[in-house]
Order: sequence, then structure tokens, then C-alpha cells
Amino acid sequence: MDTDFRRERRKQRRYEQIDTDKPRCPDCPETDWRCFTATSMPRCANCAIKARRPGNNAAKSRCLRELGSDNPCCAMCGESDWRCIELHHIAGRRHDRLTVLICANDHLRVSDDQKDHPSMSLDIDPFIARLSSFLRGLADALFAIAERLIKFADELLGHG
Repeated sequence: MDTDFRRERRKQRRYEQIDTDKPRCPDCPETDWRCFTATSMPRCANCAIKARRPGNNAAKSRCLRELGSDNPCCAMCGESDWRCIELHHIAGRRHDRLTVLICANDHLRVSDDQKDHPSMSLDIDPFIARLSSFLRGLADALFAIAERLIKFADELLGHG
């Protein structure tokens, strides 16, 4: 199966799970199908987390300790609400322990992108496999950031 076909199948399954093919968060402008789950509807993952998770001090302290930061911020979009920040394995959990802080929405996006990475043959050097997975994961994140920068530039000119 080719990558586009697999992604389209995942998209259609998600639409079935969330019961719409036009998701739109009522609390923010999010419309990317990857940011919605059956348990978060009708909100995107970030807004659903904010709506259901109170910001008490004990939970905040525990979360900040797990994230390893007193001021966590999404490396992709700048979201700074600690409740939405998660650890993402850039190369995928199976390949490397290195993580980056990203929000729940971006985590869903880049984790979906990782599903399109090619599988590694069993006879490939583990270091090469890990490096390849890391580079692909980093490229996925940079591509998403580049798309946001283009959208922002268009909005500045009134074209967005």
C-alpha cells in the first residue's frame, strides 16, 4: 500500500470515529482531522484537555517534573498551557529515547506522520535505523513548522 492511500484510510477511519468529516473546534480555530479523537469531540485535543483537566498545584507540579521544565512550551506552535504539553519521541519510541515537548494537537499530527515512515529491515545496522528514524521525525516536525510559517506570512498580507 502506498503512503497516500494509508493516510487516506486513517483519515476516513478518524472521520468515522469522530462522526464528522469537517471537524472544527468550538474553542479555537483548529480543523485538522488528526487533532480530534472520539473522546475529545467536539473539541481538539488541546482544548479538550484544558476543559477536563483542572489546574491544581499538585497536578501541575507532578506534570512539570515529568516534563522536566518549569515553563513548558510546544516546540512547534508555542502553546504554553502546561496541561497540553506532552513528550514526543522524535524518532519514535522504539528507536530512540530522545524527546521534545509538544502540545497534544501537534503530538497527534507528528505521531500520525510517523505511521508513514518506512519499516526497517531486520538486518539493518541499529545505529543507521535510529538515525534514519530521527531524521524523518525531525523532518516531519520541520515541515509542519514551515507550513505554519507560510500560513502566518499569508495572514500578515491578508491572504489567509
